[in-house]
Amino acid sequence: MFSLCPPGFPLDKAVSYAKLRNPLLLNDLNMQYYIQDRREVYRILQEEGIDLPRYAVLNRDPDKPDECNLVEGEDHVEVNGEVFQKPFVEKPVCAEDHNVYIYYPTSAGGGSQRLFRKVRRKLGLLVGGA
Repeated sequence: MFSLCPPGFPLDKAVSYAKLRNPLLLNDLNMQYYIQDRREVYRILQEEGIDLPRYAVLNRDPDKPDECNLVEGEDHVEVNGEVFQKPFVEKPVCAEDHNVYIYYPTSAGGGSQRLFRKVRRKLGLLVGGA
């Protein structure tokens, strides 16, 4: 059995089935829970010694205000003390949320554009900027 988890995929049901029937698994079903969270993917990659691009996580949890320090500048953002010059990419924590934004410096016209995933035969398209 090989499993990928698109939105709406009954992962809990697949895990239960695998426990009950013990099929040949080509991938680890339980890891599917982890790879849905970009923070977990980065944590796992770091534990394995795999180089990662520079990144920051802005946690908007009101119970963790020390992880939600955002300063916006004209050509940069500062996330928890780390400065990122534009252009940069913002991705949601949930890997299934494909609302990815590219932010541009004023020298490139400024603003942002949403990049979205493949839909049928159309590959990632840039859609109207903000």
